[in-house]
Amino acid sequence: MFKQLCRWSVAGILAVVMVSGAYAQPLSMASDPATLAKAALGNVPGAAVVGEWRGGKASYGAAYQGAAVSVKPLVGQEQPLFEIGSISKVFTGLLLAQAVEHGDLRLDDTLGKLLKDKVRLSQPVAAIKLRDLVTHSSCLPRLPGDFAGKSRIKLYRDYDRDSLWNALAKLKLENPPPCEADYSNFGFAVLSELLAERYNKPWELLVRERITGPLGMDDTQQHLGDKATRLTEGHSGSDSALPWEMRAFAGAGGLRSTAADMLKFSSAILAGREGPLGAAAQRLVKPLGTIQGDKIGYAVRILGPESKRTFFHEGQTGGYRSLWMVAPDTNEALVVLVSNGKAPVSNVAHAVEVSRYSVGNNTVAVDAKKMPQYVGVFRVDKKKAFTFVMQDHTLYGRVTGQAFRALTPSAENTFTLPAVGAKFTFSSEGDAITMVTLNQAGRVTAARRTDEPVPSKAKLTSSVLDSYVGQYQEAGNSGSPLKFDVQAESGQLAVKLNAQKRFPVFPVADHPDRFAYDTVKAELQFERDASGKVVALVLHQNSVRRAIKLEE
Repeated sequence: MFKQLCRWSVAGILAVVMVSGAYAQPLSMASDPATLAKAALGNVPGAAVVGEWRGGKASYGAAYQGAAVSVKPLVGQEQPLFEIGSISKVFTGLLLAQAVEHGDLRLDDTLGKLLKDKVRLSQPVAAIKLRDLVTHSSCLPRLPGDFAGKSRIKLYRDYDRDSLWNALAKLKLENPPPCEADYSNFGFAVLSELLAERYNKPWELLVRERITGPLGMDDTQQHLGDKATRLTEGHSGSDSALPWEMRAFAGAGGLRSTAADMLKFSSAILAGREGPLGAAAQRLVKPLGTIQGDKIGYAVRILGPESKRTFFHEGQTGGYRSLWMVAPDTNEALVVLVSNGKAPVSNVAHAVEVSRYSVGNNTVAVDAKKMPQYVGVFRVDKKKAFTFVMQDHTLYGRVTGQAFRALTPSAENTFTLPAVGAKFTFSSEGDAITMVTLNQAGRVTAARRTDEPVPSKAKLTSSVLDSYVGQYQEAGNSGSPLKFDVQAESGQLAVKLNAQKRFPVFPVADHPDRFAYDTVKAELQFERDASGKVVALVLHQNSVRRAIKLEE
């Protein structure tokens, strides 16, 4: 069977934030909240509300598109409600931090201990610790196995604690915990239900009694009751989207809130142990591990050095996107709530991060004879690599799944891409360059040189690219024929297969008209007729599939 080319995505690293270019000034935590709201909503229908905390005061801005959407006044108690999705995990993390502070639980408590005589677990699953769950290093998959091929919205609504324990009992892990951190809603559902069982109260009630009630966050709830009419209509792209109702997964993504309430929460976190949440607020943001280049505390993602921390989390459900950021060094907070699951909120998050961790615009001269030493593929892990190619005396770099971009030499063995706040620093063992470290927006990611082949060029001329551009369709297939849309973007080819995401492909050295993907093991061979015109392409991935170029 033909495998989908888009098997995974690279998020956060070297992600060019185009949204900033549309405004007079780059986006930051100090931007006008209405400007941030407009950027977060982008061109999709829905509503966006942004709350900012600065100088001990709150300010708000909103944006909306679509005749069916209205935004209520942003003052008083009638702000619109939004699903905050995975930001709910921060509340679960805080409940655990409180439990540890009170001595009710320990981070090293295991599932085997906590579920003794309740659930029969395999040894690797029984060895999972609370520490592993709250840092996504438990080895649990993103979702239970019985979610596969079923309606997500219905499963979340019906999946209860018994269903969760049954899924744990059936689970077989390939490796014992802890594992390299990998985002898991399953893990946070388990954690929230463990807390609910430990205190013999529903997770929602624990949140109310221990967090939202004391902080006066009256609009932050799982079940809205008479507040349901204030929930802004959700969207998924151009379509309407139903709210997500949750049972066992509430602690992973079930809360609804307002910008005003989330700023109250932010203020309490900024106050630390001296604030209304006491020592648990400080414990919440204490680094416990790493995930995808970020430090992580009790669910909270952490950027930057200790003197300039940024605490944050994003959220997404079917019809909503959200962002929560706190900057203790400047006593600032930012909350972004949007009623469209496909809104470009992550671009806004990255733009703000880049503004806080700028790499500057310094440029130095580099001896051309030294440039080849930087060329190569440097691997982060099985899924991610940094690739560097020299062309026309310029070093180009890219991350797996993204296009090449010209880098600026800024210091010895150091190159930057200021537009996205990225700095690559090469290091050697002996006389050879063997490592490269990416510092970007407060994240640090190291990679080691491999012997993997490097593309022959970073960019091709327009005349060469234009010969490949066009639509290609598989012939003679009575089932589901492959359709390729080949386009030229910034001197490189980008290919969209059927309804999948568009990905760049790169020239294969010493193989004319052949291009390779780097997200999966697959290559495209373009065919020419006797006159030299490109007339077809052949996909090589497990099997061979040929598509004919369609006439314009």
